[in-house]
Amino acid sequence: MKKNYFLLTLLCVSFLGFSQEFTIDFEGTDPLSSLPTGVTHVEPTENVLAYVAESSYIFDSAGGDIIQYVSDSGAGGQIIDRAQFANTVVTDTDSSSKTFQGDYTGHIIIDENALGADDFTLRLDYKQFGHKMGSTSCGFITIVGEESTGVWKSDRITSKNGGYTSGMGLAFGGFPYGTVLPVFKNIVLTYTASDQMYRFYVDGALASTSDAAQASGEWNNRKIYLGFTGQDHNATTDHLDATTGEFTTNGLRSDGRIADLQTRMDNIQVYKKAISDADVTKLFNGGTLAVNQLSKETFKTFPNPVKDVLYFSTNTVSSVEIYNILGAKVLSQKVTNSVDMSDLKAGIYLLKATDTNNLEVKTLKVVKE
Repeated sequence: MKKNYFLLTLLCVSFLGFSQEFTIDFEGTDPLSSLPTGVTHVEPTENVLAYVAESSYIFDSAGGDIIQYVSDSGAGGQIIDRAQFANTVVTDTDSSSKTFQGDYTGHIIIDENALGADDFTLRLDYKQFGHKMGSTSCGFITIVGEESTGVWKSDRITSKNGGYTSGMGLAFGGFPYGTVLPVFKNIVLTYTASDQMYRFYVDGALASTSDAAQASGEWNNRKIYLGFTGQDHNATTDHLDATTGEFTTNGLRSDGRIADLQTRMDNIQVYKKAISDADVTKLFNGGTLAVNQLSKETFKTFPNPVKDVLYFSTNTVSSVEIYNILGAKVLSQKVTNSVDMSDLKAGIYLLKATDTNNLEVKTLKVVKE
């Protein structure tokens, strides 16, 4: 990945580990005010013009639930012009759990502080509804990043009425809206820098793999918008400011249509690695992934500075790699609770420890005397 970091910083970022970074379940008191670092929710602004067909499912903010729309003038659709309601947390009738409820342009952003700079996995439960326009490419997942310094671009996965979803080299079904009863889908998006490919999973099964390498995965300062497209409904106008990386408007209106849907999201999880097909299925079936053993305890090395043998405060280390300040690997070996550094020259080194679950979880600076 193209990152313009100082070398030692790059090494440290690369070795931060592959643990699950966070889960947001929207339970507790006022969860929208206590989101993890790197995650924000953006309130909708401006009035919206939404074409709502008869019997389309929409969120009734007054009643607090999803209802089927009945027009004032009888059968047939009509364009509704109204102020948007604020992002909120509601109890979903189907899941009986608290979920994020966003109006058309209300959305969630996950930036690189939470996502990481390389491989990632984004997992969440997602439900969409709010209008019916068969030709509209509606907001689902949008990624924004710097292609080069000061030059921002966007890429997106969009959903069309009837269940066809595409973008980022992906194409699959499974996300209808309009007059179709909205249900939660468990979705997973992974990215691997080695092949620059996205993979998308629905309810534990692989739905699509990018048909070619995707440049957006390699952009710097990536951020993901959930439930927001950032373009007009006809997909001809992108509202991204290419110099700032910000969208210039939240009220994306064109021809009396809006390119965003009402959404519900729950159980948002981020991993700083691309989890496997088997792990996606395991999580969907209620399983858990291997735990980063070193992250559960205070991992220390001693003595530091060291003359010969460096000892670890735990016996859950399976192997280590040691790099000099130029980034060259100078030592790699299997270990238990210590490593012999007597043959190394005096200087500053970075030690990467891997635990017995083969998860890269800890990097420390070591001074060799």
